[in-house]
Amino acid sequence: MAGKTGTCQVDYTKEETQYVSSFVGYFPAEAPKYSCIVVIHRPDKSLGYYGSTVAAPVFKKIAKKIYTATPITTELNFNQINALESKIASVELTHNQIPNLKGLTVREALFILESMGLEVQIKGSGKVKKQSLNAGTRVKENQKITIELS
Repeated sequence: MAGKTGTCQVDYTKEETQYVSSFVGYFPAEAPKYSCIVVIHRPDKSLGYYGSTVAAPVFKKIAKKIYTATPITTELNFNQINALESKIASVELTHNQIPNLKGLTVREALFILESMGLEVQIKGSGKVKKQSLNAGTRVKENQKITIELS
């Protein structure tokens, strides 16, 4: 994400100064697809009134919701599928035991874990850096695992 904050003072003539806080931004920053502006009139000053403390967190929630809810479509050719299958086959799978997933892509890890009947929760993006169930742990029915990506 990338953007710019704004804070302005209004009601100069009244005894109590009021503010308008804003944040305008776009995402993803590398190749923008979406843009949004958040403007908050007269925010609760006890909680803050700068654009960075009032409007930017709202923008972040909106962007995160849109970005995570947008499905990603990936087309694979036959050679890519074979390469993926051979990489997955190289992970040592012991019957009913969690394998070491570190270094795998999210797609590779999901393929392995879902084929083992596990419910998978993903945090982050990139390759697997941490897993909630250690390698060698016996798999139980309807078990959940969280994988953290870098």
